[in-house]
Amino acid sequence: MREESRWSWMAILAVLALAVPAWARIDVYTGDLGELSLSGFARVQADIHTGELNPNLKAIGRTDNNRLQLFRQWGLVDATWQTPLRNLKFFTRARVWHDSTAEADGAIPEYDAFPTHYHNDGWFLRTSSNTTAAELWEAWGDYNAGNLWVRVGKQTIVWGDVAPTRLLDDINPLDLSWHLVLEPLGKEVFDQLRIPIWAARASYSLPFAPDFQLEGYVSPDEFAFVSTQLPAQGSPLAVTAFPPFIRFRDDVKDGQHGISGGVRLLGTLGGVNFTLNWLNRHQQDGVTVFESFVPGATPIGGTLGLRARHPRFQTVGFSANYFEQRSKVVARVEGTWDIRRPWEEPDTGNLGIRHRHQWGYAIALDRPTFLLRRDRTAAITLQFEQRWRETGDHPIAIAGFPVDEHNELITLLFDQPFKGFGGRYDEWFVDFAFIANPDDAFAAVPLLRYEPGNAWRFNVWYNVLWGSESRPITGTTPGGFGSEDWADGVNMSVSYQF
Repeated sequence: MREESRWSWMAILAVLALAVPAWARIDVYTGDLGELSLSGFARVQADIHTGELNPNLKAIGRTDNNRLQLFRQWGLVDATWQTPLRNLKFFTRARVWHDSTAEADGAIPEYDAFPTHYHNDGWFLRTSSNTTAAELWEAWGDYNAGNLWVRVGKQTIVWGDVAPTRLLDDINPLDLSWHLVLEPLGKEVFDQLRIPIWAARASYSLPFAPDFQLEGYVSPDEFAFVSTQLPAQGSPLAVTAFPPFIRFRDDVKDGQHGISGGVRLLGTLGGVNFTLNWLNRHQQDGVTVFESFVPGATPIGGTLGLRARHPRFQTVGFSANYFEQRSKVVARVEGTWDIRRPWEEPDTGNLGIRHRHQWGYAIALDRPTFLLRRDRTAAITLQFEQRWRETGDHPIAIAGFPVDEHNELITLLFDQPFKGFGGRYDEWFVDFAFIANPDDAFAAVPLLRYEPGNAWRFNVWYNVLWGSESRPITGTTPGGFGSEDWADGVNMSVSYQF
């Protein structure tokens, strides 16, 4: 264990309170070659740990509880070049990160804060060390001419609208390696977690039916596929802890073949906006299978080899939303059918992969309501999600845990603006998110936001997770927050955006 870091809690709070803006908004160029502009933000963020010692750290012999789960500084810069051809523009988003968690908390040994599989992978335009990463997060060209719109490059594709669930919104994998899903829960929870993929995407408005549009994308998996990224073993937010006699590897190559893609029809009928979707892609979270067993002097008589495979499957689905004038309610619904989704075979020791259908739907109601103030409405969202699986004679599992025939999730989101200093409107915000799994797993996230003008952003939120449901959260078994009740923490971030 290292000696106590020179960083003190007073230093951390000072950095958070006095973070100096690194840039101002810049219009770089306007002339014969078009227009070039920059925007972005600089941010300092800390997660002060209030829970028990992470059991995945106990499993590897750690005894001292950490006081920090995250202390990270990062900057994001968007560059937009509007070419002289008004229909053509180019966009890049660059990010630079530095993680000081281990340096600031003497109870944490050094670890890899950027454990992505594409470490120094040129296709993903990223380079990193254990504490610093620089990446060109997005890079695409955009062409818009009448009814046709085309985007080619490294990009995010968001087709779902019922966050914080991911029924239709699971085209891009998630980078959970730096803060799991502990960012403020809400409709933007995945904005900084989705990993952009290389893809060509296009949409076409039907000239004979102006209320209808076709959209699709293709992504070459050979170099574009990337799996869900998890924290490194030994990190404060580690969700795995394999003993020395179990060797696990994420077989990303299993997903790097073929072409993924999808098509959707967008339209409006009788005031209802809807989409009909079809997707064909690899499973991102991974399905664990047996790989090898080498006899030896270990507690299990040898070394067990496991690997995570990424089989391909298809999804069909739909979404719809409708604004009801009298009640001022926006009703949203999504539904999906995962056709022969891949699962683990727990009864065979994960010798193979078992395929079962999975269905899901989510219903959400949004309504502005005068609740705490008479001059500003609060935005309230109530959402219900259910997923259920095809039954069979043999069980299925994911991440080593059995999967129930069905799962439910209830979500409540609340956002209330308040006047600020000098009577300015919409300067203070009180947010609250609550997620409940009837199997006894819960998450509550109160959030206070201060937004004085267009530049500074101050956020303080508290993640509280509890419940007896101990199975982990995955893309197919939502809501196992009880497995992460050790991750409670007070979060603070200070941002300057331009």
